[in-house]
Amino acid sequence: MRGVALAVVLAGSLSWAPAGAQDDIDFLPEGEGREDVFYICQACHSLMIVKQQRLSYTRWDKLLHWMEEEQGLPELPGDVRERVLGYLSTALGEDAPR
Repeated sequence: MRGVALAVVLAGSLSWAPAGAQDDIDFLPEGEGREDVFYICQACHSLMIVKQQRLSYTRWDKLLHWMEEEQGLPELPGDVRERVLGYLSTALGEDAPR
């Protein structure tokens, strides 16, 4: 599973954003779950990494599970997890507008 997560992180193309822009909630598209993603994800890494992944619901779920098991992300309560996965897979998923 470690290789999958590393591949996911490395698979995204590098994007450019003005300095500090990725640390602002407005860097993320509107949608239910945006605040959850902003605060949960930014606690450990740049939102640039999150935004560039463009994964399916299933792949986001596997990545979150890996972060919980291997990286120390606290287990997300069911409703929060569903909101985060819904946001990630729609606003930042495979078919989301760029």
